[in-house]
Amino acid sequence: MEDLQKLGLSPYETKIYVALLKHGRMPAREIAEQSKVPPTAVYPNLKKLVQKNLVQQYSGEVAFFETIE
Repeated sequence: MEDLQKLGLSPYETKIYVALLKHGRMPAREIAEQSKVPPTAVYPNLKKLVQKNLVQQYSGEVAFFETIE
């Protein structure tokens, strides 16, 4: 995780990214549970990861997020 932070990811972004790598595609609620990031901080950090082209969002009734290979 330190390597990801050295690349410029915040601690929350790092936790979210690692959770997505480990568990695959998930909605924000599950990401909060798996990453231990507060639910209120998940969406803003997911948005930053999408902007950095590290995560992609799948829109639908419930939005899902997944790492980009």
